Amino acid sequence: MTVASPPFDSRAVREMHDLWEMAFGPDIEPDITFDPLSGAEKNANDFRVYRVFIADQLGATAIVVAPIALPELGALGEVATHPEFRNRGLASGLCEQLLKDFQCQGGEAMFLGTVNPNAARIYERFGWRHIPDTKLMVNLAGNETPNEFLKSYFTDLGTPEAQVGEATSRIPIIPLIVCPHSWSVLDANVSIFSPQVESQASCLGLY
Repeated sequence: MTVASPPFDSRAVREMHDLWEMAFGPDIEPDITFDPLSGAEKNANDFRVYRVFIADQLGATAIVVAPIALPELGALGEVATHPEFRNRGLASGLCEQLLKDFQCQGGEAMFLGTVNPNAARIYERFGWRHIPDTKLMVNLAGNETPNEFLKSYFTDLGTPEAQVGEATSRIPIIPLIVCPHSWSVLDANVSIFSPQVESQASCLGLY
């Protein structure tokens, strides 16, 4: 197992994207594109790329993204195993280690999104819990329920301020969108609705 952060060279990025295409199918665009893997967000987000190599071949990946300014939040994505190396526990091993690392560094909440019930059952074994009305899950360091954490996280934050969306919003936007509230439409421009109106399935892809 190796752990590294961007920037990665073009060969390494291509290798990861090729694996994700094999694992997820050619019609599924990865949430982590070339730019952040090449270092475009290094001043905004901490990307930790966990990989397993078998005989110099990339066997499995998992990526944790945490905002530099808000290290208590994180999101997991691109959990994938090469078809030749499935059923060996490679991805499970990566997830177990990255969760331990995240919490040891002060992480409180790690989000992920999955529409695969088999994958969800594996995540449940490591402590991820479903967020109501969504296809998202969250692993909490504390004993709160997902909704209790979301409500408390956005309590007493001070005066709101409108800003242009940028890379620093990649992770904080996740709990903001799935937090329980009475609004129906969150952003009509990009068709983001309350999970109570339309189940939210995207996580890292929200940005």
